[in-house]
Formats: sequence, C-alpha cells, structure tokens
Amino acid sequence: MEPVLTEVTTTVTPQGLVLTAGATTHTQPDYDIDAATAALLAQLPTTHSAWYRTLPTQAQIDEARTAAQPAAPSPTETVELTDATEPTRLRGQFSLITVRRAEHPAWFTRTMAPFFKGGEQAKDVKKTLARDLQDSEDRTWVIALDAAGQVAAFAAVKGPAKNGTVEFVHAYTTPTYRTYGLHTELIRLRVRVARDLGARLARATATEQGKVGLEAAGFRAVIKKGRYDVMELTLDPAL
Repeated sequence: MEPVLTEVTTTVTPQGLVLTAGATTHTQPDYDIDAATAALLAQLPTTHSAWYRTLPTQAQIDEARTAAQPAAPSPTETVELTDATEPTRLRGQFSLITVRRAEHPAWFTRTMAPFFKGGEQAKDVKKTLARDLQDSEDRTWVIALDAAGQVAAFAAVKGPAKNGTVEFVHAYTTPTYRTYGLHTELIRLRVRVARDLGARLARATATEQGKVGLEAAGFRAVIKKGRYDVMELTLDPAL
C-alpha cells in the first residue's frame, strides 16, 4: 500500500516544535524536526509520509529557546571588585544573588548543574571542597554572577537548626575569579542571610587559608578538627 501523503504544519513555541496533522499533534522539546515527524506519523492509523508548506527557521528556533529560558532571580546587590594580582588593570562587576532552589527551580538547575556531581566542573569543586556539592530544602545559596551571567562563585547557608545555628557550607570560587575577593563578599552576604533567617549563631569549618575572610567577618576559632578550624560567629538578628 502506498503511504498517504499528509500535510503537516509546524509551530515554534518555547515548549518545543509543535507538529500538527489533522487532529493529531506532537510537541518535540528539542526542536528536532526529523524526530518530531517520526513521532507524529507513528500516531496515525495508517502509513503516512509528511510534506510541509514551510519549515521552521533556525532564527525562529533560537528565539523560542531564548523565550523558554527560566528567569533569573533579582540580584541582591551588585559589586565591583578588582583582581588583586592586577589591581590597576582588571576589574569585574558581579551580581550577587540569594536564592533557594525551590524558589527558582528551573533557573537554579540550569545555572548550578555544572557544579554538582556529574557536571563538567564538579571535579574541581570536589577537589576544592573535599566533597561533592549537595543541596537540601534548608539551604540558602548566595551566587556571584559575572558580567556575562556566568557563575563566578557560590556558597550556601544551611539551616537554621532548632537551636538557632546555621552552617556556612560549600564556599567555592571558579579558578578565573579566585583573586577578586569574592570569597569575602559571599561571607559578608551570608552573615546577612543568617541574620534575616533569625539565626543566633553561624558556624563554619575552614582551612588555614579560608580562615582569613571568616576572621575579618568576626568569626573566631573554637576548636581544631584535623587540619580544619571550626569557627563561630554570634549573631544579633536586629543588626
């Protein structure tokens, strides 16, 4: 039996490429026209072949993909920092964002996926932190984005626990920006977050190098655990 020639119309949407043949439709999220055609024709009761009056252009697909990108949370603040190795030449402007995954799940997943286990930058994260990155409902993240919107650094506040204590965890700066002072900026912002959460005590575990920024923020070492110092800061939520 000869296949039935079926006219197929295409519509480009942020959700994907929508193909329609009569009352039958198929949405292809990745905009792959060949895969979409095969999936549509497979739904028809007899053997069909498709023909199109028009096909979507790459410009239409790019525009739809851009529209589908999840909106970023509004920056908490913007800072301009100088590279300590080239203070007269290299400056960077960074947007500092405070966010929980549940508030902006699509944006958070797309932005932070490279740093979690299996991501392209996860190996360096684990080398730096001596552990894989983790997330949970009680983590508030502070993320620094560079002028191009790429992640330059991040850290998290975990808690508060029932006793009013928060943990400062997962402080990481990408290699490109490790001389810009972002680590210190994110400590400052996390102290503000901890106060906003009503915490009474902030606790962090730091290496000798990592202590510097914490001490500048008022943290004091309370106990030694191997090569790490456990540091604490008493918080006044009213400040």
